[in-house]
Amino acid sequence: MSLAKTLARLKRGRAAFAFAHPVSPVEEVNSGGLRELAGFRNPGNLRSLFYVPEALEAQAPLLVVLHGCTQSARSYDRGAGWSRLADRHGFALLYPEQKRENNPNLCFNWYQRGDTTRGSGEAASIAGMIEAMKSRFPIDGERVFVTGLSAGGAMTSVMLATYPELFAAPAAPRIWLKRSSSWPDVVSQMGPNSRTRFALRRLIPIHGRECRSGRVARIASCPRPTRTHW
Repeated sequence: MSLAKTLARLKRGRAAFAFAHPVSPVEEVNSGGLRELAGFRNPGNLRSLFYVPEALEAQAPLLVVLHGCTQSARSYDRGAGWSRLADRHGFALLYPEQKRENNPNLCFNWYQRGDTTRGSGEAASIAGMIEAMKSRFPIDGERVFVTGLSAGGAMTSVMLATYPELFAAPAAPRIWLKRSSSWPDVVSQMGPNSRTRFALRRLIPIHGRECRSGRVARIASCPRPTRTHW
């Protein structure tokens, strides 16, 4: 499926969801509770927002949430309800957010070499955000998770490949695998090693048909989805 068709489908889906599930005042306040994170290393020029429950306990988990194309951190949080879950279960949220000056469709640049290489671009910015959160809040460094929608799911795989030591596990409901033979080349640019291959084997691709076609056979296995608990 082309990027244009995918974006059109996402737009229709958001419109239908908004019509069927109007936002209540409580949800609007909760979504507006995301705060700006500043003072982190940011070579990729990303925006960063976060949410921390009022009574966050020591050694709390941190979930990094990566939005899809045309989305913002607040719109994704409002639709997915992550901040409500954070209040209920006691974990912190980090929302990296794309800027239109970096990508006109607000997609993370998961396919650009400069943004998928350790130490540079958007990947380095997200890593910098995580370190900032760990230094400012009582976060358990052994319980940092990452999840993403569509292009954000693809950026999830980038983060696991470039900074595997930062994460306990992925929790990606939507991972966008490029439907062409160039996907292995994209991954190879991330500097594959034993840790990278281990991280990629833990991904569950949902977008596309790469598992059935065998296009990613030499990079990642295709396990059945499993439920992950904190």
